[in-house]
Amino acid sequence: GGGFQDPTCRELATMPELQRIRFDRDQTRDPTAAAARLARRRGLLSLWCFDDASLGTSYLCMANTRALERLSITVDSSTSGMAWDAALPSATSITLVVIAWPLHTQTLFRQLESLRFLALCEHSLASSLESPPPTLWASLADATRLEELVFFDVADLPPIDPSVVPPRKLSSLRCVNVVRCGGIMEDALTWAFLAGLPNLAQLDFDATELTASLAAKAFGTEAQSRAPLQRLNLLEDTRFGLAEAHVSALLSCFAMLSHVEIHAGLEITGACLASLPRPEALHSATINVTACVQEWDLVTHVSRCRNLRSLNLKFSRGLIRDDDDAASLIGPVAQRCPLLRLVRIKPVRLQRMREVSVVGSEWVLAEHDNTDVWTR
Repeated sequence: GGGFQDPTCRELATMPELQRIRFDRDQTRDPTAAAARLARRRGLLSLWCFDDASLGTSYLCMANTRALERLSITVDSSTSGMAWDAALPSATSITLVVIAWPLHTQTLFRQLESLRFLALCEHSLASSLESPPPTLWASLADATRLEELVFFDVADLPPIDPSVVPPRKLSSLRCVNVVRCGGIMEDALTWAFLAGLPNLAQLDFDATELTASLAAKAFGTEAQSRAPLQRLNLLEDTRFGLAEAHVSALLSCFAMLSHVEIHAGLEITGACLASLPRPEALHSATINVTACVQEWDLVTHVSRCRNLRSLNLKFSRGLIRDDDDAASLIGPVAQRCPLLRLVRIKPVRLQRMREVSVVGSEWVLAEHDNTDVWTR
């Protein structure tokens, strides 16, 4: 706790057993000198330094990082690509906030055989990042324990080439979350890599017609058992709309899907659920519903998923105006989906009765975060 009195962090010399350190903002710190002192701590296990890009990248250039287990830093172009040449054989978690890629960047570290979590995001001060080379991902070929990838707001990432990073080697990778990273997701190579992951269970990405089409083509080409996806979250890309036909084509690729969230699209009615190879496998659904959908059509689409436990509906306008409307929607769905226990409806428009009776069950209303929550 507290800060360093000396700009060069001279106090580090009195901490021979130091293993974990977090640097917060300090305008008076000398980042190069502080990094040099920190580099003498060969047993350092964790470094957290988001507010000083020079300190983090300088440390990577100077230190023996073989013992480092957790690395959370901001990086910029103030140092050479030597920062990325650091060997991190013990690292299990790496989080990088990028202002600019260091000069002569070729790959993302070395010896990542222990890595389980990798996250990249763009710093709020970054203007236009120069694209790193396609070789950036080469080191992931050795990350055979990698479990989760998160890319957020980094528009110029190169695609992941399956000939460089063989997806079959990453059998532990189960969760991929990519938001506002058009460069990497608008390339067929990345989708070939994702479709080839043998145990991919969760995929979140901002869906456009291009990315949804590339995804459907890649996963449709691969044997469905290659990627037994269980959770799919289609996030909204505010630049482009998404037709329901593209969602249908994508859903048809996944026989194991148990959770789906559809936040993207201009014309989503729920009809896309009919394309699921096994609608009975779906346990949870979240759908942004277009205002023009008819209530009975929505009931028909949702009721195909007879083992549904949770249903979240977001309306652009108020299809559900009072408790009678809620009963006419919840009742038929509950009859056809006997395991259904929770229905969330947003937005809240009017004060309503606290209970709704439907055939064979009672539903109680609560309100939370401008959402009606109906519980059986």
